Amino acid sequence: MPPLAVSDGFQVLRVPARSEAETLVVGIASDLKAPEGFKPRLSFEGPLWAVDLRSQSSSKIAGDGVEAETLAFLDAKRNPWQTQWRPGGLDFFADGQRLAVCSWMGDV
Repeated sequence: MPPLAVSDGFQVLRVPARSEAETLVVGIASDLKAPEGFKPRLSFEGPLWAVDLRSQSSSKIAGDGVEAETLAFLDAKRNPWQTQWRPGGLDFFADGQRLAVCSWMGDV
């Protein structure tokens, strides 16, 4: 087992170069206890903010079996968090008429 080293206050695991594959298991433990009344958020309990941001689609482009629409998202100066909105994933609802979009930050 390679030894742990401390560098700039961080624990560092130095693994020497090898020509063959090696499986390494690292366990991290702490003796810190959660504060009284602490409740972890491991399940969805509803939105943190009661804000509903909606977008309209426009500019339908169709041709050669392809159709595309443009979604207009609020810019950083007009949304409540004053930050860029970076779409990261999307999924259609079962009715095929609505789309849910999530951001890099996890907003849906």
